[in-house]
Amino acid sequence: MPHASEYHDDGIYYVSAKSLAGSGKFAIESLPATPAQTKYPPFWPAILSIAWAIEPRYPDNLPVAMLLCWLWIPLSLVAYLGWLRQAGLPPRVRLLIGVLWAVNPYILLFGTGMLSELPFTGLLLFTFLCLPRERPHWAVVAGLLAGCTFLTRTAGIGLLPAGLIYFGLRGRWKKAGLFAAGMLPAILGWGIWSVLNRATGTDAVTLYYTNYFGYYLSIFQWSEAHLYAWKNLDGMIHGLGALLLPDTSHSLLDKVLAETLAIAGLIGVVRLVKANRESVYVPYAVFAVVNVVMLILWHFPPNERLMLPLAPLWLVGVYSEMKRLVENIGKVFKKPEMSQKVAGGVIVGLLAAFFMLCAARQWELLTDGLPRFYRDHASRLERSEPAMAWIRGNLPPGALFLSENDPLLYLRTGRRGSGLEMILTTIHWYREDHAARTADHAAAPAYARRYGLEYFLLNEWDYARDMPAEEQVKLLRALRSDARLEKLFESGPTAVYRIR
Repeated sequence: MPHASEYHDDGIYYVSAKSLAGSGKFAIESLPATPAQTKYPPFWPAILSIAWAIEPRYPDNLPVAMLLCWLWIPLSLVAYLGWLRQAGLPPRVRLLIGVLWAVNPYILLFGTGMLSELPFTGLLLFTFLCLPRERPHWAVVAGLLAGCTFLTRTAGIGLLPAGLIYFGLRGRWKKAGLFAAGMLPAILGWGIWSVLNRATGTDAVTLYYTNYFGYYLSIFQWSEAHLYAWKNLDGMIHGLGALLLPDTSHSLLDKVLAETLAIAGLIGVVRLVKANRESVYVPYAVFAVVNVVMLILWHFPPNERLMLPLAPLWLVGVYSEMKRLVENIGKVFKKPEMSQKVAGGVIVGLLAAFFMLCAARQWELLTDGLPRFYRDHASRLERSEPAMAWIRGNLPPGALFLSENDPLLYLRTGRRGSGLEMILTTIHWYREDHAARTADHAAAPAYARRYGLEYFLLNEWDYARDMPAEEQVKLLRALRSDARLEKLFESGPTAVYRIR
């Protein structure tokens, strides 16, 4: 797993897992004050802690971690196929949708990394699989699974109204109570524990790392709500469509095609729910609505990753709309007018070309994009290792660092610190104010001084994921020439600085 900690969140999960396995405390060991982990709930770190229990040395334990992550590909597929069967879809359709799920490059990406999206989606599907079962004890099982889902990602809170509405529409009030009884202990337990153990600081570092909602409230302004809503809505629609038409070219045409596909799938879901308000689609649709409402004003743009939990329902919507379209085209071909047949043939040709494009883009990611992603990160580890070895051999264990990927630095060297990229407000991105964003990053030395950090780690690839290449080059140039940074060591792409 050369890309371990690539997304920062996954690094925090693994650091928290290390704490659970080593000391039994649920803490963020990579931060200077090692505060309790009150931002991310404990289910997924607890699973990852098995790797640390089996092999306490990093990175020797990454193969075990990879297995724990990969297992959610077959588990989610089993749950998905079972849910599709409950939905009444015929075997060939279940096979088609199951294949689309199992070989999707995003499923493989998230199934080979330590992010919580795939475990969350798998538990979500198992919950929906248990909801329709007749015996009352299944309502309890569904509630317990919903609780585990919530303890994987707090976005799982949407399962509570989903289950209650599902049972309420059927008049199954006893089962609604049993479902709530199974889920509420997880919600209340995590809420109480978080409040009692949360760090008291109100600075940006403390809030970002330990308090999801507190950090959000500290940066959100209602006067800019429209910026969040518009871009987040666009991101959600594009993120759904890109699951089938991966955005590898970043062209406007690709975006339009992906969003058209996304909207078609959403229309299909609406039709399915309206056709039968007691179907298994209803609780999933309620959860999806709650999820969208939470994301619409969130301070981070949704993408394929955040749309993954909604993808199983959306894929059925896509199939439903494509089936309807094919049936309508079939009716066109039965009409006697040649013009109608020609129009139908054109539509068939365009559809075939579109889905061939989807298949080609997915194949490109599977055979080139993902392997290249893994190779690039393996190269980064190898090229930056001399700097890591120098830090381990020349700086005291208590040295505090500012770095783009602080969890990874801690895992590789044992040196604590904080990140910068994740804490800076994303409002500049929403405003499309690239100059302000670059200025914020260039102020890294002042930021480090404010939080008592002594050293700065800089790689040539830092900050490249979330800003244009020319902006990133300009930023690195400014940091390397900053008089507040004294270079202590440099090897290849990586440099270590003392903050003056």
